[in-house]
Amino acid sequence: MQESERVVKTVKHKQVRHMSLCVLTVIWMLLSLPTGAYADGAGRKAYVAAESVELDRSSYTDPSAYASVPAEVSVVRIGLRYADGAVEDAQFINDSGGGFAFGEYDQERRFHEAGRTETDNILLACVLEKRGWRLQAFSAYDYEPLYVSNKNPGSIALVPLGEGGLSWFRGELYRGGFECNVEREYLLDVINCVELEDYVKGVVPYEMSNNWPYEALRAQAVCARTYVVYNQNHYEEYRFDLTNDTECQVYRGVLEANETTDRAVDSTAGEYVRYEGEICEVYYFASDGGATEDGANVFGSDRPYLIGKVDPFEKAVDYSFSSWEEWRTGENISWLLANKGYSLGTVIRVVPEYSALGNVIAVALYDDLGGHVRLTGKEAYTTFLLNNCRYRVDVAGKYFWFQGSGWGHNCGMSQWGARAMASVYGYDYQDIIRFYFTGAYVA
Repeated sequence: MQESERVVKTVKHKQVRHMSLCVLTVIWMLLSLPTGAYADGAGRKAYVAAESVELDRSSYTDPSAYASVPAEVSVVRIGLRYADGAVEDAQFINDSGGGFAFGEYDQERRFHEAGRTETDNILLACVLEKRGWRLQAFSAYDYEPLYVSNKNPGSIALVPLGEGGLSWFRGELYRGGFECNVEREYLLDVINCVELEDYVKGVVPYEMSNNWPYEALRAQAVCARTYVVYNQNHYEEYRFDLTNDTECQVYRGVLEANETTDRAVDSTAGEYVRYEGEICEVYYFASDGGATEDGANVFGSDRPYLIGKVDPFEKAVDYSFSSWEEWRTGENISWLLANKGYSLGTVIRVVPEYSALGNVIAVALYDDLGGHVRLTGKEAYTTFLLNNCRYRVDVAGKYFWFQGSGWGHNCGMSQWGARAMASVYGYDYQDIIRFYFTGAYVA
């Protein structure tokens, strides 16, 4: 809004001075805000860091007391595009300028070559023939046919040739080979087939910032490796192990990887989170806000090493989402419940049930028609689109006011807690794993 010309200069001067102070205040407030969930920049809190948090290493499990069950995974299959995200065509570019080998992966995940091309930029798409759709590979330069699937509609696997073994797909750079399967009619699923350790190198810098403390990155590497081995063939109907997003682990290839993240993976190669020799069902998340929670109360997974505990470490850093709030009306909550398949009138009461650690493990909801429903586990906070399970609920007029702290499901390892343990208290990755997974160890 423009200022009236009749305003005297002295008033203008005062307003300008006031606005300048406001701008400076806003800038100061913005600079004081915590950064994103996995971003760097969380400052060390000196008054907390001065406190001593000693781990009781005398209670640590002795790994030598148990024989380690082998982890028989060498090649990981990751779904990049599938189901509703299936694509009409898939373009691959060899980063080194070399060509590609075509063929197929067998049930043991070994690649068998059936042909090759020197073209470094290829396109896979279906062509309609008399008997239906058939998958073919073309040069992306002039659409010259290069290879045809020997099945109808077909599947084609390809591996980059030359140095580096890196390929571009949809703006990301990946190690390993690829498999494209016809999902339906002419739509393709795209799977990245990559060596286990190379896969972990594509997870660590996307699940943690690549400039986080080395020991925290090592803990993340061990968790990521353990997760994929435990969940092998989890998406068998799509012929891959895991998705590349937060439904499993965030995996984007090599662009965010650096020397430190790669070293964190190499230095822990072949190591897993184990309990009495068995590979564990591990979980991790951004921040717990003060306490983790039992796996039985989050995922229905009653494991002795997924025991919730008070977390004294996060408060030593300015972690993201240390406090948050959300507002919901009764009508809005009813609509959110309907999206999950529940049928209630307008919600008039929300009654959380808490664990001994202060996390919400269930929520009872009552409507204006006498109906009610009870949600448990992870559904008790995700249904309402909340950040995590550590919150309280107050009523303000027609609104329900959710106030909480932390980000994620609160089961397993806190990533911000791991950062604090490494950077503030000097603990290593084995201490981090042992703290968050009771009775477990790295082997």
